[in-house]
Amino acid sequence: MSPKKKKEKKNKTAMQSTETAMQSTETAMQSMDINAEKFSYTVVRTLKRQGFNLAWNVIEKGYNKSASGEEYEISYVTIKQAASFLNGYILETPCIQSERILNKRGFNIYLKKELYQVTDSIKARGVIYSLLRLSEEQKCKGVVTISSGSFALIICHYSLHNEIPVTVVMPTTTAEEKIELCRSYLLARVLVKGNNLLEAHRAALDIAMREDLYYLDGNDHPNMIIGQATLGIEIIEQQSEIDVVLLPTAIEGCGLTTAIAIAIKGCNSKITVIEVQGTNSDLFQEVKKQTDSPKELNIPTKEYVACPLRNIPRCVIDRFISVAPEWIYYASIQLHKSECYYDCYGAIALAAILSGQLDDLRGKRIVIPLYGRMDLSEEDFTIDRCIFRQYHLRLHLT
Repeated sequence: MSPKKKKEKKNKTAMQSTETAMQSTETAMQSMDINAEKFSYTVVRTLKRQGFNLAWNVIEKGYNKSASGEEYEISYVTIKQAASFLNGYILETPCIQSERILNKRGFNIYLKKELYQVTDSIKARGVIYSLLRLSEEQKCKGVVTISSGSFALIICHYSLHNEIPVTVVMPTTTAEEKIELCRSYLLARVLVKGNNLLEAHRAALDIAMREDLYYLDGNDHPNMIIGQATLGIEIIEQQSEIDVVLLPTAIEGCGLTTAIAIAIKGCNSKITVIEVQGTNSDLFQEVKKQTDSPKELNIPTKEYVACPLRNIPRCVIDRFISVAPEWIYYASIQLHKSECYYDCYGAIALAAILSGQLDDLRGKRIVIPLYGRMDLSEEDFTIDRCIFRQYHLRLHLT
């Protein structure tokens, strides 16, 4: 073959390759457009939790929304149904009176030990409930989510157990050992993208749209909240004679706390529910601002208010208390010394008593939940040791 013909053939091959690449790109874009039209995800926020105006603001984004009359509802009825649904799928964790914590000061403390779940966390309830509520098509295609560590491990575990593929996007700040541990699960695809959770969130949304995967918000999806709130039902079934439940949180306006309170009040409206808020360490704060925006993805948004109050008191949380970091640190030491548990949230609840804000509860039967692993770093609940020593010294001198 002459050099001229070889050159012509080479140019023709190059043109064909370019055309093929363009066709592939066009097909991929069309596929993404089709998938985007199926894409949706949902979050829920609490509204006006104090007083007589408790309600939920549900935000459904995308094209695959709940049908009219089948909107999401977080109420005692839905939580009770979820508790029955989860029977046999999760462990019934113990709720036992402590013989060591503050007995000499007249407090009767019961510890609800959610850290005894298979994955050491209350989030097991929400993950299992959310996964089992997926459609068969969604289960086959898989789930995508974001995590800074603990939630990733939990969803990887239960996705494998239920044979549902899962993609977890973790920010670059995630510890390498957590990433490798999640990658050890067969059906888990772990991607490290973004310098923070907001960037990981955007990457996960892109993957969800391109691959037609179900995007699950691990904190604020209604089914995650409903599933975890079954803890309240279980507490009352185990300890029907209790007087008070302390619900710890590190998040202002916490949806999980509200839902657990609804479950407790639905079982027994006479039980006092107290929210104890510790150091504000909501790692997902920027993500929440993004998901609250109706213009996040330039896709249709369905937003509605759902009021769950049916035959229960309108005020489901009786008192709101905040505790300082030094008290949380002190409480974590006492919890470990007394019961050999390290639990950030249990320490927040215990700190409310140690700080003297709940002296009126002496003689009452008080439940403190130990939530176990959550997507929060230990540093969020501790303070500099020098500050603690100074505070501890001042405590004994006064």
